Amino acid sequence: MRLARMNSQVGTHLLVLPCFWGIMLGTPGFVPSVTTMALFSAGALGTRSAGCIINDFADRDIDKHVDRTKARPLTTGEITPTQAGVFLSGLMAMNFGILFQLPPQSIALGFAVTPLVFAYPYAKRTFKYPQVVLGTTFSSGIMIGYAASAMGHAVNWQVCLPYYAGAIMWTTYYDTIYAMQDREFDKKLGLNSTAILVENYPKLALAALSAGTVGMFAVGGAAAGLGMYY
Repeated sequence: MRLARMNSQVGTHLLVLPCFWGIMLGTPGFVPSVTTMALFSAGALGTRSAGCIINDFADRDIDKHVDRTKARPLTTGEITPTQAGVFLSGLMAMNFGILFQLPPQSIALGFAVTPLVFAYPYAKRTFKYPQVVLGTTFSSGIMIGYAASAMGHAVNWQVCLPYYAGAIMWTTYYDTIYAMQDREFDKKLGLNSTAILVENYPKLALAALSAGTVGMFAVGGAAAGLGMYY
């Protein structure tokens, strides 16, 4: 349970919110399907748990050098990589079982984003902006949710892409703040982070990401015809 971060569900909330946004945008009426929202809630829990296992496996030799992560089960040897792999396989089977209950377009989009779930933990080793990779992964629920609730209609990319871009900036915003606690450790270990890139002007960078998020959500809302109150 600790390996899957069951004791802290903030990550699940952050993953399911874009899904709910997409569901609301794609719903023809005002009331979304309770069944669809329940499926996405369960899927967000399973996907986030799987992502934590993949992350801990990738970082098991790094986490021992970081105060915040040195007690994680894979790092201490409390759980073996094989045991973690079996648990991950079960979670992924559950996730795909949920995905296959959605419409074909949602299934296709779900498969398209799956490689990013496995790629993100390794992004900080090679890519200057790993938080953007996380945003690209976490925010994909907007399109998947839209496709699931659009009653067979194609995804409206004029609506979804601005929200997707805004959600990527939103994710980069909050994960940059989160990464600041590990900034000095990341420097010593030669890892990349947007928290390192913006350490000399964090308020300006975060303000720009905030403005970009609101701007993109406004563009998407206009395309969706949500009106001036929105």
